[in-house]
Amino acid sequence: MTQDFDPQSRYGRKHAAQLQRPAAADDRADAGRDPDEPFVGWRFVRSRRWLGYFAIAVAFAVVCALFGMWQWDRRNEAVRQNAQVAQNYDHAPVPLDQALPQASSWQDDQEWLRVSVTGQYDVDAQLLVRNRVHNGQPGFEVLTPLVTDTGRAFIVDRGWVPTGNAQDAPDHVPAPPSGEVTAVVRLQESEPRIPGRSDPAESDQVQSVTLDDVAAKVDTPIWTGAYGQLASESPAP
Repeated sequence: MTQDFDPQSRYGRKHAAQLQRPAAADDRADAGRDPDEPFVGWRFVRSRRWLGYFAIAVAFAVVCALFGMWQWDRRNEAVRQNAQVAQNYDHAPVPLDQALPQASSWQDDQEWLRVSVTGQYDVDAQLLVRNRVHNGQPGFEVLTPLVTDTGRAFIVDRGWVPTGNAQDAPDHVPAPPSGEVTAVVRLQESEPRIPGRSDPAESDQVQSVTLDDVAAKVDTPIWTGAYGQLASESPAP
């Protein structure tokens, strides 16, 4: 025979209280939460750790943006320089006195510009630039002053020659054309001095195409803002 459950009995009241206690706790928890707020809540955004992560993310994004802008500027500058070099390389030769009206004249956009200059080579004042490597072989650049009718000389880099077999000097340096010569050259800016390297003891050698140093070894006044890499000569050597 089954005995009916009496909620008013002592045991019934105790059992009912146990059933109601968790529900009451849940009700209190739900009462303190916004019904429209996600379950996880947004209180974590006020924590120091989260704010630190957010600051790092923002800083990283700013650095990436700045780096991207820097790379873009470098790319645009490289494109501009390449276009300028291509234009100057094939440019019709400009007379020297127009390209370089003063002895110290030079503009960055003149690099590789083709220039024509007429005069006579001063072979006695010819200089060698040391430590010039070509295809892995050491050698020298040959600098020969081309004296114009104004009495000023323009320095022409006539090319590269290898180091000699038995001495620290070329075995042979080809002679330039004699008499009046018209040379077409591509302009180059005077090179800076090489830090920590002294001038060679040899009177006919220099450490770099630093035109102020070249001027000290050439009796004739020279153009000091730029020199020229030889493209062609008339008459040919």
